[in-house]
Amino acid sequence: MEPVPSRNWMTSSTLRVGATLTAVVIAIAIAVAFADDEPMTDAPSPVIASPVPAAQAVPMTEHQAVVPEEPPTALVAHRDDEVEVCGIGWMAASSTGMPEDAAAVAAPGISEARRNIGAALTTSSDEFARAVSLWLGLGDEPVPAELRDDRLAREALATDDPRVYALAFRSCVTKPGEGACALLSAAQWARLDPGNAMPWLFALDAAVTRHDAEARNEAIYQISVAPRIEDRVFAAPATIVDHAADDDRSALAAWMLAVGAIGTSAAQTMPLQTLMQSCGRAELADANRRQVCSAIADLFMQRSDSFLLQAIGGGLGRRLGNDVERLDKSRREINALVAATISTSLACADLRRELRRFQRAFQVGEVQAMHEQVSSATVYSAAPPAR
Repeated sequence: MEPVPSRNWMTSSTLRVGATLTAVVIAIAIAVAFADDEPMTDAPSPVIASPVPAAQAVPMTEHQAVVPEEPPTALVAHRDDEVEVCGIGWMAASSTGMPEDAAAVAAPGISEARRNIGAALTTSSDEFARAVSLWLGLGDEPVPAELRDDRLAREALATDDPRVYALAFRSCVTKPGEGACALLSAAQWARLDPGNAMPWLFALDAAVTRHDAEARNEAIYQISVAPRIEDRVFAAPATIVDHAADDDRSALAAWMLAVGAIGTSAAQTMPLQTLMQSCGRAELADANRRQVCSAIADLFMQRSDSFLLQAIGGGLGRRLGNDVERLDKSRREINALVAATISTSLACADLRRELRRFQRAFQVGEVQAMHEQVSSATVYSAAPPAR
């Protein structure tokens, strides 16, 4: 079996993490959104470092999503210790109820399918696809992990594609003063991506770090007037799916690579705690700051592309004293959507449904993609092909 580059697969089982990733992000979002105003020295950053218990889903009152009372056929194991895996067949399950990554990768045709996706990304006419290949180390001659961020930063310095710049900037966050990473800036990201509040979130964090009050106020203002905030966590997964072949083995390889990309993105810091502290209870005593923070809460709640950002907006809205009943209703709806759409099945119909959701999440936002999935004829099976 070919060696698996360290950043291509999560440290813990990709197959297991794929089934729990959404719940982990929800738990983190709730922790950050409802944190108090004081600095949290021991609190987790909004990243995914390891699996944590899933937040309890609350039954939904609107947009009812009916989860079958009996598991669909695709979820029923061939034997008690086996599960069905697209492109492979029936496989022995581990104690987690999912097959081990190594066994899945070693199955006939899976490594080849993964290499083919990597080749398609590397040779793509799309600059972002080539950047994703570099970011995940999928080329025929992978760049050593310690050099990838520098190479990616150099690609970003020559791009006018905000997706490429954002990918490099966020990958470089932990090494801002090293090599080409030192040349990247939130200001340049904002110029390439006008209207997106996300780069200003990082500009805010940088201003707070260097105790620059004027720059901090400017960043908060720019976030408040932005027409949208886009994390684009599904940009790379959607590109992976777009460059995968239509066969079952490619579907599994694409899903594993896409989940790995989501995990890598989630493991990158996003300075949400800095924003929450900038809209802390003491700051909200100032009428101007309160108005700005109210606009930010509305931005996150109404014009973001992920439920993580929407949850943060809800937490900020609660702090502002906004309509609690409406906020609770929104939180119940998101929890119910997640409960209705998350699946542990790796059968082909369900896997292709997931791939399609990755694509739609990039196109229309994560919450809307979940709404579409719930509104489809079936929740688990018989979904149309991903491509």
